[in-house]
Amino acid sequence: MKKLILSLLILFITLRIYGQKDERYYSMSEALKDPKKVYFLSLYSSDITILNDSIGLLTNLTNLELGLNQIAVLPKNITKLTNLTELFLNSNQLTELPEDIGKLTKLEKLSLNTNHLSKLPESFSKLINLKELGITSNNFNVFPEVITALPSLTTLTIFNNQLTTLPESITKLKNLTTLHLNSNQFTTVPECITKLPSLTTLYLNSNQITALPESIGNLTNLTTLLLDGNQITALPESITKLTKLMKFTIHNNDKLILTPDQQQFKKMVFEKTN
Repeated sequence: MKKLILSLLILFITLRIYGQKDERYYSMSEALKDPKKVYFLSLYSSDITILNDSIGLLTNLTNLELGLNQIAVLPKNITKLTNLTELFLNSNQLTELPEDIGKLTKLEKLSLNTNHLSKLPESFSKLINLKELGITSNNFNVFPEVITALPSLTTLTIFNNQLTTLPESITKLKNLTTLHLNSNQFTTVPECITKLPSLTTLYLNSNQITALPESIGNLTNLTTLLLDGNQITALPESITKLTKLMKFTIHNNDKLILTPDQQQFKKMVFEKTN
């Protein structure tokens, strides 16, 4: 009987804990009534211009959604949220991040899309568990090299910036599978990209690219390659080595001429999905 009561007690406690973790809060005032019970807080599109320091009291938070507001500065206390695994700050007015953002070492997903960032702090390299990073539609004209120190990164979206090149150190991102570089200012494809063995998705569309390196054929795990909206006149012979491609777009390259083999290859990819 005692064992049954003990088992029921453990089950009750477990269900209560997980119930709390599943509960979503949609206002700061409600969350602050019992901060330790808050694991998920969504303040999307809440007309926030200043994020109060009291955010630092929610130390059990794992998910924080602050997108579609007008936040220009993040309070330092946000770095006290060391249990965060997902942080959404997209569509705000941020020009910089706190210097000690690297304290959020449990982060796995971080969205900073559509802000006014032009650099990332050095401590960013401490986000060793970060898997997905979005910094699309910001003011980057130089690739933030600190990103290349993120060993767990699998997805990087950095399109719609002003990038023209990439650092050789990007080859350290051995787990990177998805890379969106579209709508930047590339005129050539940096050869270092072709040294990312895990890459399956590569967006290079809407740049000013005139040619691809022969080494593009090394990316044998690619399933998606977008090259449309550039100034490419010819493709390297090695393009036909990308036999896993399921999506391959090259339209709006007005002067592009394909060899017979490449025309057949394009047709083969098209037929896979049609």
